[in-house]
Parts: sequence; C-alpha cells; structure tokens
Amino acid sequence: ARDMALQKGLKYVYLGNTHEADLNDTLCQNCGALLVKRYGLHASVANLDQQSCCTECGTQSPIIKPLEGIQTKPVMHHSPQAKQLIINWNEEAQSAHILQLKSAKDTTDSLIIESIGIDKRVVKKLSAGLDRFIVSRQSRQETGIIISWDSENEYQNLEVLDRAHYPTTLSSEQTIQFID
Repeated sequence: ARDMALQKGLKYVYLGNTHEADLNDTLCQNCGALLVKRYGLHASVANLDQQSCCTECGTQSPIIKPLEGIQTKPVMHHSPQAKQLIINWNEEAQSAHILQLKSAKDTTDSLIIESIGIDKRVVKKLSAGLDRFIVSRQSRQETGIIISWDSENEYQNLEVLDRAHYPTTLSSEQTIQFID
C-alpha cells in the first residue's frame, strides 16, 4: 500500500503502528533527511525546527507545530521505597496496557517511566478517573521499561500482543484470555 501511494505521487507516506524499520519514518522531500522517526506507537522529531523546516536544507515541511509539547528530561525522582513494575519487551509483546488495580481515593499518581537500553525518562501524571494507559516500545534498542511510583496504588501489566492489539492475561488454566 505504501509503495502504491508513493508511485501515485503522494508525499510523506509512512506505515503506522508497526515495528518495521525505515517504513514508518517521514523524510525531507528535498534532501532525504529524517524528519520524524516512528517505531510502534512512538514518534519523535528528528530534524525539524520550530517553523517546521528541515534543519539540514531548510525545506518547509507540512508538519504543524513539530516541537510543541516536547519537554526537557524530567528531574522528578522517587524515594528508594518506590514501587516498581518492570516490563521486558519481546517479539510478541512490544506494548503494554498498564492497569491501576487499587487506588487510594482522590489520589493522583506521577509515574516515572524509564527506558531500559536507551536514555529516556518520562513522567506520566494520572488524573483522577484514569485507571489505564498504554506504553509502547520506542526503538529496537529499548529492551524494556521500569515504571515507578510512590503511592499506595497498585498497577498491573497486561501485555498487548502485536497481532491482536488487545491486552491479555493468563487465567488459572494458563491460557490467554482477551480483556475488553
């Protein structure tokens, strides 16, 4: 489908929500520089300035506000007693559906999500009423993540099988069951 779209003259064609190298990325139409790197559900800006121009050749791209929302590395740290959930990626599961099992009333958690294998750390603030979210592998170099938090709340990882896109868990009979 991607090749057909490119042959028809469409620009900036990429595959989405896949783990295929180079087919997910957006390149500059003038010089071929990488503008947006995509891997699974993750996207990061590579060579774009505030005005959406390629930093290599200056060509204007159609990407709107490419740097909006990008923050510097969080400096938040949790105590040594923080709870942790460690998730290791594998070929079958490269995304995780994180479910809050127990929540103290009216608490808002700030979860620190640290990548294993790459230097990346994100703070995810859960608002009241949000009890689940999805985290996805960001690159081949990322081998897993560590989620940590300081509250009494409890979280569980439900692996998301790439071929199914539904969170799964093992039953007492050790068979995979799909969760709605």
